[in-house]
Amino acid sequence: MSFIKKLYNKHKVLFISCLVALVLFIIILLFFITLLMEGSSNKYGSRLEGIENVKISNDMIDTITNEIISKDGIVDCKIRLQGKIINVIITFKSDVNVSKAKEIAESTLSSFSSDQLDFYNVEYFITREQNGEEDTPYVVTGNKHPLVDHIGWTNNGE
Repeated sequence: MSFIKKLYNKHKVLFISCLVALVLFIIILLFFITLLMEGSSNKYGSRLEGIENVKISNDMIDTITNEIISKDGIVDCKIRLQGKIINVIITFKSDVNVSKAKEIAESTLSSFSSDQLDFYNVEYFITREQNGEEDTPYVVTGNKHPLVDHIGWTNNGE
């Protein structure tokens, strides 16, 4: 025991520094282990709570897509669901102007129930097919937030 006391008295600063470094290392190690364990949960966190009550099935997406494609002036439509976001990508014929395209896009909101519209964020991406090199296709985006009753549009293409 006297050997350890002599060693401690001779190297007191080094001994205390090593002890502090060891305690800090253990604290940092525990912090990262806790952080990594909690980080392995759902990537959406609690944002999707209640989604099972307003689920949108693949069959419903296919039905809505076919309904949109059947309208005059539409070349293609794709709907993608990601979490609480519904992306509606519509390509119009080159002779359809922006205001008519917005009007058709807004009519698609009736395909969703009011509960779905109050839960999901609906994003629209409207493009026009390009027929020639001098024909410039417009890209207009719109967003219908669950707390708002209308679609907010960008002014691209006008």
